[in-house]
Amino acid sequence: MTISQFLDVYGLSEDDLKPENFKEFGEFNLMGKAGGMSSMGTIEVKVDKEQTTEEDMIAWYGELFGKLASLSDTGKLYEDMQGGIELADAEAAIDAANTITSLPAFECFYPYPLPDGRGFIQLSASYVPESGAYTVLIWVAGFIR
Repeated sequence: MTISQFLDVYGLSEDDLKPENFKEFGEFNLMGKAGGMSSMGTIEVKVDKEQTTEEDMIAWYGELFGKLASLSDTGKLYEDMQGGIELADAEAAIDAANTITSLPAFECFYPYPLPDGRGFIQLSASYVPESGAYTVLIWVAGFIR
């Protein structure tokens, strides 16, 4: 499966994962069947690390927030996989994200129709300055009745 085919399952395109200073896609890993229960994919998104700033990161996370809210079948993004805490904006999604660096990361959950049923999707993105790459994780956290 290509990155493009994987992203298409979730209503996304490669262009949606091209932040400012994009260079190329790196490693792509898929566990399980895309769109299937507990499937998980990670995509390395390489950028020009000499040019990438924290402001670039935050701007891209804002773009992701808008795109994912448009894909969510409720029009909302959530902080948790139960859909109990709604995220008002990208800043809230950044605040909700776990990160291993001091740089901002992005995380949200949203309901989305998948081939096997209505799923609850997690999308996380974080930047590692040493490698000059974001890691984007897309996980089917569960199915919703």
